[in-house]
Amino acid sequence: MWSSDRRRAGLALAALALVAASCGFEPLYAPGGPAAGAAGRIEVGVIDGAAGFAMRERLIARLGEPAGATHRLDIDLAFEQTGVAITEKDVTSRFDVTGTAEWKLVSLAADRAAISGIETTVTGYSAPTSETSSAFAILSAQRDAQRRLAETLADRVAQRIAVAADDWAATAAP
Repeated sequence: MWSSDRRRAGLALAALALVAASCGFEPLYAPGGPAAGAAGRIEVGVIDGAAGFAMRERLIARLGEPAGATHRLDIDLAFEQTGVAITEKDVTSRFDVTGTAEWKLVSLAADRAAISGIETTVTGYSAPTSETSSAFAILSAQRDAQRRLAETLADRVAQRIAVAADDWAATAAP
């Protein structure tokens, strides 16, 4: 019984692959795929702050170490914090942090933006209000939330760049 279920799942997967191939589906990072030639062609600019450093490292990991860059990625990273939970003593104990990355991919040859966009995401952290909690613990939680946001935003920016690789690659240096 188990092997027949497994066989049916394999046949369904094969059928799905044929349907996807017939409708023009192409894996993004496959050899010869839209994003395959983008690796190592983008120089990531400096992003301020500890969260900016984490974002830049994540982008380099996703986009490849620049070797013969044809484009530069400029990012303006900002955070906004909002209290969302208040104790009966009017002390905020939970915060939401919204991260926004305004980015543009600049062609080094033309010195103009090839593509650009804005990515936004939200995360949260707790600020405990007990006698054993410390300001350091709260600050550490805040910094961790900002780092998580920066890495998530980096993933989103890298994905947008990869999806649009056919469009921006046309502005590359000869």
